[in-house]
Amino acid sequence: MNFEVKVKVGRLQADGTTKAVSELYLVKAESFSEAEKMMCEELSTEGVEFIVTAVKIAKYETIITVKEDDADKYFKAKADLITINERTGKEKHSKFSLLIRATDINLAKAYFGAYTSKGMAETLLIGIEETKIIGIIEAE
Repeated sequence: MNFEVKVKVGRLQADGTTKAVSELYLVKAESFSEAEKMMCEELSTEGVEFIVTAVKIAKYETIITVKEDDADKYFKAKADLITINERTGKEKHSKFSLLIRATDINLAKAYFGAYTSKGMAETLLIGIEETKIIGIIEAE
């Protein structure tokens, strides 16, 4: 399962002071407690003060990542999968969300198009927006 984990982290500023900032991560875990534990393990290696403030289920159908070193943004794409009921001939609309890692919104749209072109059914992009997610944490 995918979880969005929000943390308050003490980050060193340019002027030498420490400021508490909110950061959002996507954590791939089996449960809420495992997601929190993985987040704590990740941040404890950085040697910073932090507190986990929220853990919630992230409803992404899939996560699209392309291996490029400079992609540092995550975009949430909302899509509509259109299928035809063979018996009645009526269209069925199934809405879902994807998380896309890309350098900008135009590249995220291109990745969405490449991903959905592999399927047999028509998939429409309803909307796409940049998220506040700054990284993905997975079990090793």
